[in-house]
Amino acid sequence: MTTEAFTIDKFRQLLEKRYANMATELIEAGRVNDYLCALDESPHDDPKRPVPPLFLITLGRQRRPHLAQPGSTTGGVNASDAFEFYQPVYIGDVISVIPTIQHVESRHGRSGELLIATVVLEYRNQHGTTVARRTNTLIRKSI
Repeated sequence: MTTEAFTIDKFRQLLEKRYANMATELIEAGRVNDYLCALDESPHDDPKRPVPPLFLITLGRQRRPHLAQPGSTTGGVNASDAFEFYQPVYIGDVISVIPTIQHVESRHGRSGELLIATVVLEYRNQHGTTVARRTNTLIRKSI
């Protein structure tokens, strides 16, 4: 196996580990209000009023996610996000985040070999309806 194939495989393994703990979460008024306060918006607890669409990115998150191996100085960065919103989400909804690692590749950049991954996160409500989709591009220096 070549070094390039190994680094792509290792990057994929790190991504699989990072996204393995995606779960189903209840949309709670307190958490929505914390999000709104961080944006200097007025809090609300009206279950008939939709939550801000980008609130969904707070679901299934780990604090300070790192894509580097322990002891490595090469970490990953978020290169881009694209969002599609289909249905509103409300306080009291139960949202599942379903990740799919769509693509991992190696490219040569100015600073050397880079690993680029595309991960799609699908957000489904308690009825199984897809309410949103996020396409996330991550970049990591090759080891």
